[in-house]
Parts: sequence; C-alpha cells; structure tokens
Amino acid sequence: PRRIHAVRSLALDFSVSYDEPPDDETGKDTLRLINGTLLRKLVNLKELYVRGQRTANYSLPFEDGDASILFGGCTFQLHTFSSRLLLSDDIFEFIAGQPTIEDFFEDKSPWISTFTIPPGIFPRVRVLHAGEVFLRMLDPPNCLTHLCINYSDQRTVELMLKVVGRQLVSLRLERQNWYAGPALAFMADFRYDLPNLKYVECRVFTYLVSYFT
Repeated sequence: PRRIHAVRSLALDFSVSYDEPPDDETGKDTLRLINGTLLRKLVNLKELYVRGQRTANYSLPFEDGDASILFGGCTFQLHTFSSRLLLSDDIFEFIAGQPTIEDFFEDKSPWISTFTIPPGIFPRVRVLHAGEVFLRMLDPPNCLTHLCINYSDQRTVELMLKVVGRQLVSLRLERQNWYAGPALAFMADFRYDLPNLKYVECRVFTYLVSYFT
C-alpha cells in the first residue's frame, strides 16, 4: 500500500493491437480491471497520460460512457492530464471533477464536433495543447499562459490570439498542411497584441497524398 500511495505519475497505453477485433465486453472488462486494481488505489496521483487507439490493426474499442468506467470512483486530483482518447461528454465529466488540472493535452478532437465543452471546466489551466475543433468550442481560461495549437485553418489561430494573446508567455503552432506550399505565410504579417510573449515555435507537417488509378 505504501508504494502505490507514492505513485505520482502514470501512463496508460491502450494502443496494444489484436489479431482480430475484440468485442465490446472485452474492452469494458479491461477498463473495469484497470479501474479496480490500479486507478482507484492511486490516491496521490498528480500526472496521468492516456494513449488511445491505434489507426492500424485492431485495438480496444472505446465508446461514450467508457471514461466513466475507467475513472469512476477515483479520488486523485491531477495537475497534468494528457488524453489521446476520443473526446466525449463522460470525459468532460471526469475533467470537471479535477479542478486542480494546470496542464492539459488533447489531440483526438474529431473534425466534426460530437461533444460539448462545459463552460469554466479549466479554472486553473496554464498550459494547453489542443486541436482546432476543441479550441473553437472552448471558453479559454483566464490563467492560460502557454498555448500549443494543432490546426489546419489559420482562422483558429487568429481567433485564439485575439482572445488570449495578451496573456500568453509561449506559443507553439503546429500546422497540418495537406499540400506542399507556404503554410505559415500569415506569420509574416503578425499584428497580434502579444505583449508578454517570450517564446514562439512554428512547425509544419505536410502530407503528400498520392492518387492511383
């Protein structure tokens, strides 16, 4: 018991692959096992990193409601939460019970919004790494100082900087570029009001898609 109470950081990896698709009950039984034998016992956990499904091969299926199975009954209060799970209302219910989160990372928000972010869900978040669908729906916290945006539409960046630009200390832009061309040209005309900014990083990921007939 003393050793498990000393655990402050944990990474869960659900990207294990199967030879054939696991059924829904296999996935839920796995989540119940992790919840009962591990997560509920980590009362002093401060950092939780969750990796989601792989894009290739078979993996554990995740559905709405599975987050409540995985995190149900947990009493820890996180400072850092990194999630690669598909966002859903039950994940936001879990986050709402973690008002101590200061560092939040997500990169699985779908292209088409299927969730609603409750207002005021991040009262203490200072560091935020998120995709553009997530950010368009978020009411940015007043304490946000470090922002990383994973985007394909520069309007997302413009919108966020108009809202939180004055409070940012660091900014990282990760552009998903689906063609070969100038992806960050708008940075040349950078007229945003960023009086406290100390660090800027820009990355471009270009995907070259080949079509075969």
